[in-house]
Amino acid sequence: MFQLYCGLVRNGIWYNYAEVQPISGGVLSIMDGLDKSGAGYMLKVVEGSVKALYTKDGQSYQLEPEDYKDIKGKDGWKICEEASKLFTGEKHHLFEEHFFCPVCSTTNNEKYTHVKESWSELAEKGLIDEHYLNDPSEFRWTTELPVPIEIKPLQNHISGGTYTKLVREVLSIGQMVRLSKDSWAAQTEANMLCATWDAEIVEITGLSERELNILKRNNQENFSKKYIKDQTNIEEMLNSERKLGYEGEFRKVSCKHCGSEVGGHLDFTNFFSFLSPKKSNPSAKTGDRTTRSTTRR
Repeated sequence: MFQLYCGLVRNGIWYNYAEVQPISGGVLSIMDGLDKSGAGYMLKVVEGSVKALYTKDGQSYQLEPEDYKDIKGKDGWKICEEASKLFTGEKHHLFEEHFFCPVCSTTNNEKYTHVKESWSELAEKGLIDEHYLNDPSEFRWTTELPVPIEIKPLQNHISGGTYTKLVREVLSIGQMVRLSKDSWAAQTEANMLCATWDAEIVEITGLSERELNILKRNNQENFSKKYIKDQTNIEEMLNSERKLGYEGEFRKVSCKHCGSEVGGHLDFTNFFSFLSPKKSNPSAKTGDRTTRSTTRR
């Protein structure tokens, strides 16, 4: 068994350990799905390789079909990493990452440094960090905006006022799948970021649940893009993200062309390359914007 970053609560019990088994139906069962997004692959791998979750003491919970989308996306990455080790027979999950160098790249001549490393091995050596929740209450956290946002009254639907405290929750696999299918979010990186924030925000202090749902339901007028416009608020939203899973903020990667430091992040683009015999490349579509947005910082 291995520890999950978040875990799942069922009937008041916190199940934060898992065990993987060979993927049901093999790789074809994963590749045969219609959803080719990173979140889609994640869901298929989790469904195919995990049948139960466990408490630290070994108490088990048999997963029902409807449970899989409730598993947190961060745990999806962990499960997929462990499934890849079982699938390939390798001790560590290895795949190629591509680091763009802004120093020596020029127009039509972008320079990348390719590395093939194991994140778990880097974490064991203290070269990157790995974060776990201590309690399921930490699924949610509060972001206090430096600059209050003003919401104007709307007929009998919105009372209006100024607000600063946003309660956010770690995204589930199901939410990540929905984001990957959101045509508005897919238009730009900014849209995807704002759509992700909208999915994370579950409460605004002083605003009723009904009012928040009304403000968030029209995706063409995205709540975060409309109201979180001040640069200091944007920075606070980014800086106050819940730290979970692997974090490569201080990762050391040097450009092989000019020697400049181009690390400081994790590249999820080819995370699922173990499922395909095709050679990975920087423009691979497996790691869509939804999955890459988890690597901000």
